[in-house]
Amino acid sequence: MKKKQDIQENITNGIKRLGNFQRPNGGMSYWMGENNASDWGTSYSGHFMIEAEKQGYVLPLTFKSNWIKYQTQAAREWRPSYKTQNSDLAQAYRLYTLALAGRPRLRRHESLTRIYRNF
Repeated sequence: MKKKQDIQENITNGIKRLGNFQRPNGGMSYWMGENNASDWGTSYSGHFMIEAEKQGYVLPLTFKSNWIKYQTQAAREWRPSYKTQNSDLAQAYRLYTLALAGRPRLRRHESLTRIYRNF
């Protein structure tokens, strides 16, 4: 019983702490107080928050809507990079987390699929 309570408390504290990393544009900074959003940090943090919400945890008031707005905009602005796969992997993870949040961007999923079929 104590272990379960500790887990719940740790998740609740993690949610509160992650809320402090969110920038006004909805993206997540890598370091608290930093102005720039991190692609991976935004997807990873959002992934945690979505899963926590599915388990019944309450997210900070505007966290999810601002996060979805940022992720959606980033997905729209993404362009394939043939120089590095990091951009493509970041986009794939972004699209995955949007789908988990109930906001899939099918056209962007299809473009990634076409790119990787050509390799």
